[in-house]
Amino acid sequence: MRPLSKPLPEPIEPPALASLPACELPTILEAHPGPTPPNISLPKAPTARRHSRSSSTNVFPAQLLSELRAQSESIVAGQQAAAGGLPSSSSVVISDDDDDDDDDDEPSSDTLAPPPTLATLYAGFQESIDSSTSTSSRTPTTAPYIPRRPSAEPSATAPMSLGESGSSSGGGPDEWLEMAKKCKYLPESDMKRLCELVKECLMEESNIQPVKSPVTVCGDIHGQFYDLMELFKVGGGFPPDINYVFLGDFVDRGYFSLETFTLLMCLKAKYPSHITLVRGNHESRQITQVYGFYEECQTKYGNASVWKSCCQVFDFLALAAIIDGKVLCVHGGLSPEIRTLDQIRVVARAQEIPHEGAFCDLVWSDPEDVDTWAVSPRGAGWLFGDKVASEFNHVNNLTLIARAHQLVNEGYKYHFKNAVVTVWSAPNYCYRCGNVASIMQVEEDLQPEFKIFRAVPDDQRAVPPGRAGRGEYFL
Repeated sequence: MRPLSKPLPEPIEPPALASLPACELPTILEAHPGPTPPNISLPKAPTARRHSRSSSTNVFPAQLLSELRAQSESIVAGQQAAAGGLPSSSSVVISDDDDDDDDDDEPSSDTLAPPPTLATLYAGFQESIDSSTSTSSRTPTTAPYIPRRPSAEPSATAPMSLGESGSSSGGGPDEWLEMAKKCKYLPESDMKRLCELVKECLMEESNIQPVKSPVTVCGDIHGQFYDLMELFKVGGGFPPDINYVFLGDFVDRGYFSLETFTLLMCLKAKYPSHITLVRGNHESRQITQVYGFYEECQTKYGNASVWKSCCQVFDFLALAAIIDGKVLCVHGGLSPEIRTLDQIRVVARAQEIPHEGAFCDLVWSDPEDVDTWAVSPRGAGWLFGDKVASEFNHVNNLTLIARAHQLVNEGYKYHFKNAVVTVWSAPNYCYRCGNVASIMQVEEDLQPEFKIFRAVPDDQRAVPPGRAGRGEYFL
């Protein structure tokens, strides 16, 4: 009786995911598909705010890591037991009558199945997010969770939206763009190809994407396709004739979220340097399952496959843009965890929007008449005041913070002695608010000029069957 000269391999523990580049992790998951690990559920969001270092750079919570490590150990132990009835200890004692041949005493390397790899363990994580988004006290809505419907292939004769065109068109960005301008959504295979092209463009961009003037800055669109077409008309045309920055919230609430996002992605794929797409709080799996985009994709395609592809595009959208190094463009506002632009540049953005932390605050915060910081009634982000905005602009040598996120009946509104401006680009919001919209044109002198426009008349826009007169309104 003697111990093995070489111990059995220890279970492989996943490396610290914070050490992986943010843009590589989803690529790893997609390149190595595998079965969903059993009994994995998303942990609840923490109730206390964390430091920016932990909340903005760790892609996966520590609780989930410990669960997966335990499962890895369990899987390896089971494989070892099945291979030869060996216990999972690394110091196994066996009997041997021949002491001269040590190699025969040790189990062959091919006797035991290899431990599961990191890619295998996490292959189902994206699916876990898609199918069961966790809720917490920081969840920014009280609307009920909408469960996923069983997948079903769309029938060739099923009634679809204006854009139903059956199988793949076999075209490219040029053909897709012409279809999108007609308020037609692409066939499923083409839409997935488009999402992949746009993801490749977005991977080349930084968290704060530099933009040169002249440029036109646009606020929320919210699926109002015909008003988006009016925006391009008022702005002077499509890219590349005019450069644009869109401040997020492309989808939800409007009738044509799919067609709206398709058009913006087509423009991004064809003219990547002439249009910048910034992430808003509605570019999120959880929010789109409540406010319309998920249901719209299910209705038009018969399954959630395109919705999941679009959500992967959301994960790579820039967090902000900066015009000539002087005008910061962001969807929501500031964060108590961010003092400098460099702190935004190191946020791990290739993930679902967290429930708290710097990333969350950038897409959820609002300016308000408070001294410094106050709790936001939205349940996510913060209210920030004059002192906060003025100090941030001074520290980072900015002249203006341009943001969206809030309905403004007049189309735009300045805050804090012109330190911050809100731009709103969805006229007659939700087809019932009666507000005007605006776009902000920034020339080389960095002096903003605003163009106001109204909603397209009802007789010049299409309305999906059964949707006339409807529109859910939420601040």
